Amino acid sequence: MIVRTLLFFLYLVSFYIPKVYAQTDTLAPLSTTSEITIQPNKLSPRKATLMSAALPGLGQAYTKSYWKIPILYTGAGIIGYLLIDNNQKYILWRDRYINQRTAIENGFDEPVKYENGEPISLEVLKRAKDTYRRYRDLNVILAGLLYVLNIADANVTAHLKTFDLGKDLTMRIQPDLLPSPYLQQPIAGMSIRFNIK
Repeated sequence: MIVRTLLFFLYLVSFYIPKVYAQTDTLAPLSTTSEITIQPNKLSPRKATLMSAALPGLGQAYTKSYWKIPILYTGAGIIGYLLIDNNQKYILWRDRYINQRTAIENGFDEPVKYENGEPISLEVLKRAKDTYRRYRDLNVILAGLLYVLNIADANVTAHLKTFDLGKDLTMRIQPDLLPSPYLQQPIAGMSIRFNIK
């Protein structure tokens, strides 16, 4: 257990890339008109994707979207519970179907019966078996979709976390008079204008 924990810790540390700064030339003249701009910490979408692929929710922690992690694991828990439950019911009805079919083929009394003592037909048993198999398979597909959605969410969040929404980007919705191709007068409408500087 200690070895696994140590390996997992080393795996996580391998994603850490320290920033390296070059020295500036001290003999170069300083410009008096230069501006200093602070770059926001950029998140690596590749790193977020790999972290979410390695452990679901880790990419969300990397992008500081902590509120998504409980939702992710709640969904995984529900899907896991339904998968196990439907698989157990499928095995139960499959065994009942096999027992009933074997008894009919060998001329014995049908062992699977309703509570009132009537035997359950093979069609009913087959339908129940197939229904729970479909539910089980659907839960496997949903688990795969949740896993892929987790990875895609981490990637998109890392891309959009540092998206510039400064004053250079504006959108204005305002009433406007629009030309009409059929009437000689303009008609009232709404216009959307984007400003990108």
